[in-house]
Amino acid sequence: MSDDPTADSLGAVTPLSTIQLKPQPINNIDNNARVKLTTSPKSPKSNLTLSNNYTQSNNISNIDTNTEIVKTHTKNFAEATATNDCPKLNQAIVFKTIDGVKQIDYLLAISKFTAPENITSASRISKNRFCIFFNNQNTANELVKNHQKIVINNEEIIIRKLINPSKRITLSNVYPVTYT
Repeated sequence: MSDDPTADSLGAVTPLSTIQLKPQPINNIDNNARVKLTTSPKSPKSNLTLSNNYTQSNNISNIDTNTEIVKTHTKNFAEATATNDCPKLNQAIVFKTIDGVKQIDYLLAISKFTAPENITSASRISKNRFCIFFNNQNTANELVKNHQKIVINNEEIIIRKLINPSKRITLSNVYPVTYT
């Protein structure tokens, strides 16, 4: 009997597509669970032609494979930081902190009003304040507009924008004194 997996009991070579392998049990760490193989594993397709001139031969007369060269490029530090925008001051909110409250508690309170994916960064800043940066300015504006207060440890904390928009009107080409 031949060691060739493509040879049948008579020694003739069969096409590769007709070979059927018997599933073998898989031994897992958890002996109570059973593993079910739902789909067969995928393998790269290639066109293999076996030589039928020799009945018990392993010669492959023609191998035609389509291969692709995959170029992998790892980003260097400059390329990685060029795509990441630093948060702007108009994307941040600020509020006073409470002694003994952890930073995660503030983030959990804010995440009740907006999705956690919108929070870019957060940190304590000077004068007992806490600052949270969002992914865009609209998120910060909507949060301040719709929810002026957050409640942490049964205390209400007023939130505001880090940079307030200017409310001054600048007039140019006007005399300093107007006569009536």
